[in-house]
Amino acid sequence: MRVSKLAALLLCAAAPLAAHEDGDCGTFTWDVARELAAMRAHPKPVSVSMNPQVNLVPLEEGAHFTTTLLPQDSITFAKPPGKKPRTGNPTAGLLFFRSDKGGAYRISLSSRHWIDVVDGVNAIDSRDHQGRGTCKLLHKVVEFELPAQHLLTIQLSGDDAATVDIVVTAVRSS
Repeated sequence: MRVSKLAALLLCAAAPLAAHEDGDCGTFTWDVARELAAMRAHPKPVSVSMNPQVNLVPLEEGAHFTTTLLPQDSITFAKPPGKKPRTGNPTAGLLFFRSDKGGAYRISLSSRHWIDVVDGVNAIDSRDHQGRGTCKLLHKVVEFELPAQHLLTIQLSGDDAATVDIVVTAVRSS
């Protein structure tokens, strides 16, 4: 019993340190606990595609992935990005996600990249978004209403960050 109490005390003492290392992530108005927990997990490396016709392994819902992006001018987008680049040397890449059930999903990034979700050649409009430049784990969280059983293209573009961490989560209703 003594060992478990000691372990609990050590965990409680370390929690503020971990939160401090993450930056200020407590100012989101949405409950982003699942997204933050996923981003704190060890990331799985994934490669981006340069062409929507070359579908790589789809991202898994709730898992933390990290990827290296490419120069934006080397990417063939399924649909032109919805926003112009923020920098003179933007990076980009295509990732893929298969929605099991239809409904609201969040795509969370560690960077400022623009997120487009494309179903075939049709862009899916975002429902809402939040961003916190002071949160090192989640710079932005964008919510989309996704159809069931579709392979979707996630287009990242417009920022100069060479790498990005990404998590796709289904929104849970309370």
